[in-house]
Amino acid sequence: MQDSKRFAAIDLGSNTFHFMAVESHHEPPYFNVLHKERHFVYLLGPNAKHFEADAIVRAVDSLEKFQELISKYDIPSVKTVATAAFRLSENYADFIEAVAPVFKHSITTISGEQEASYAFKGVQLMNHDFSDNNLIVDIGGGSVELIFFDKNGTYLVESLKMGITFLRHHFDPSDPIKEEEKIQMFGYFDNLLFDFWSSLPELPNMLIGMSGPFEIIEHMTSAKPSIYGNAYSSAEILKMSQQITSKTAEGRKNIELMPKERYDLSKESFLIIEYLLKKCKSINSVMVSPFGIKEGIVSEALNLV
Repeated sequence: MQDSKRFAAIDLGSNTFHFMAVESHHEPPYFNVLHKERHFVYLLGPNAKHFEADAIVRAVDSLEKFQELISKYDIPSVKTVATAAFRLSENYADFIEAVAPVFKHSITTISGEQEASYAFKGVQLMNHDFSDNNLIVDIGGGSVELIFFDKNGTYLVESLKMGITFLRHHFDPSDPIKEEEKIQMFGYFDNLLFDFWSSLPELPNMLIGMSGPFEIIEHMTSAKPSIYGNAYSSAEILKMSQQITSKTAEGRKNIELMPKERYDLSKESFLIIEYLLKKCKSINSVMVSPFGIKEGIVSEALNLV
């Protein structure tokens, strides 16, 4: 990489808006983070196809702050992507009209497959040999993206309507969830994923995730994000899932080292992870990647992988 350049990646998720400003660098991961910030906006309400007025207000406030950061760090190039909530929204035009006065950059609504592609490019920035049969999972509020890849170059993607906020409103599970409700939810996952599981050349033996519930894993084990990733056994994660899903919201909030902004939807998040680990008993390790969609956007913009 020759001349350094500045770039900002903005990921507008269904629950969280992420901002990251970087400057290209000559050593792995080939960029320095100038500033990173996130705002919990919770766009998805009970009606997944409609942004409520208060959610749009939170979104406008967030993007206004991002615009200020773009100016502060003198960022000449910005890529803003919008994910599942925007793919579903029937009043997307209201959102665009509301943010236009405060945010001066274009917003691109991407497909689930493109979302998965960015997650994959982000994970590839880890200092890891990826010699296993790997399953990447990106657990969002509106959708979940799964990417299977192996050392032979196999690359299979699935984007599914099973995000954590969607599950909360669709199933309205008890708190804590009852066993029969869990069976019903896992059956729903089985139906959605039947073709994906059938298409895999081999079963995965490593699960790789980023942000969201995987951030909870690092917090609860006092692990700092690492360019090498943080690895855990499947048994450790299943034990953590049991600890989280067996409690009420108040109980989850009081779990030692539980991030305060994550406890509420942690139940749905860990039910997805638990399902994947129980469905694929071949998975023996879980890797937490420090890189995800926004890093994938940076990677593509700077031609890193």
